[in-house]
Parts: sequence; structure tokens; C-alpha cells
Amino acid sequence: MVVLASVPISITFYFFNDSLSTSLPDEPIMWMMLLVGLFVIAHQPQRIKKEWLSHPLIVIIGLQFIWMLIAIAFSSNVLLSVKFGLAKIWFLSSFLVFPYLIFKEKKDFKLGFILFFIGVFITTLIIFARHALIGFDFLKIYKAIGELYQNHVDYSTVLSMLFPAMCATIPLTKKWPWYARVLWLLVILFFLPAIYLTYARAAILALLFAGVIYLAMRWKLVNWVMPLFYIAVIFLLSFMVRNNCIVGWLERE
Repeated sequence: MVVLASVPISITFYFFNDSLSTSLPDEPIMWMMLLVGLFVIAHQPQRIKKEWLSHPLIVIIGLQFIWMLIAIAFSSNVLLSVKFGLAKIWFLSSFLVFPYLIFKEKKDFKLGFILFFIGVFITTLIIFARHALIGFDFLKIYKAIGELYQNHVDYSTVLSMLFPAMCATIPLTKKWPWYARVLWLLVILFFLPAIYLTYARAAILALLFAGVIYLAMRWKLVNWVMPLFYIAVIFLLSFMVRNNCIVGWLERE
């Protein structure tokens, strides 16, 4: 839970002429979690169920990890590649293995959401205020973000992923006092201009897609919508690759 609270407020520091970096305070916490996780699994291996290990998603992640190790073995920059590989190990430990071991009941998910939301909300308020002072200028978005996020894409990604979860909490507020419900709705609405002012088109499209998926789930059309979505993505990527659209966009940048 501690790492969820620390991620949104962590800042990246660079070393050795920017060839290496670490994020504080979250990455040192992840290092400790990796050691604790190894200790727990070594003493209680039965906590890792075979059903979990054989899940298709876990199998795919495992294959990707093996392929990463092969790439590291043939890397031209060993130091950077090893650091990248180690980072992936403690990231997988903190955000894949540990949640599987810890998140068992509904209250665990609620606490995790609250801890993560608090940090994101604080950083969003800071960035929004900074951006307002410079007129919400598109070219100055990086100045507003400062050291809180790597770039506006990372910032927009966090907001766009958290927003649907925030909307999903609305039915859970029925027993709240009316003023608390109104305040929570205002916070949710605040995230809409915050996401728009990240000036990241992918984040805005992600929200629209999340809305479509929500309606599909309500109308029980997910089995139709998702295949159509993937077909559309395949056709779009085929068109972009064939016509070198990505190269053209990069050249215009």
C-alpha cells in the first residue's frame, strides 16, 4: 500500500551524466518489497497458486520477461540494459506479484484506490495551478508539470486511467452526506478539464473509449464491441505502416 501512495509524488533523479536514474521515494520502497516478496515466497511457496501462474496474462508477461533477458544478454550497452532489467524485476514484484498476495478483499482495493488517488489529486492540483499561472499555454505544459512527471504523456496517462475508476465509485457514495457526494462529483468533474489540458490526444480518446466500453457492458455488447475495436486497430496500423504515416508525423514534430 505504501508504494501506491508514493508513486504519484515521486521524482526522478539522474546520475552518471544522465545515463542512470531512479525515482524517489517509490523505487527504494520497491527494492524492499522485492526482498520481502522473495522471502515470503521462499517460506510460503503455496501462496502462489498454480491457477495464477497458468493464467494467459501471466504466461504472456513471463514470455515477455524471458525475451527481455535475451535482449539484455546481447545488448550493446550492458550497464543501461541491466539497470532496465532490474527495474522491470522490482516493478513486476511491486505491481504484479505483491498485489496478488495482498489484495484479497474489497476493503484492500478501496484502501489502495484512496492512497493512490490522494497523491494523484495533490500533484494534479499543483500542475493545474502552475499551468493556470502561465495561461494554460500548450507550449509551456512541460514547465507546469516540472519534476512531478516525466512528460505530459505520462501525466495524461495517469489521469485518464484513474478517471474511470473515480466514476465507478459514484454508486458507492449513496450513503454519504449530500455535501460529501457533491464535493466528490466536483472532484470528478475537475479531472475532465485537467485531462484535456494535458494536451494529449491519446488520453482524451482513452476516455471516449472507456465510455463506449461502459455502455457496451451495460448493454451486454462487449463480445461484439471488443472484436470490432481490435479489427479497427489492425486496419488503422496497417494503413499507417503502409503509408509511412508515423514517419511523416515525426518529421512534422
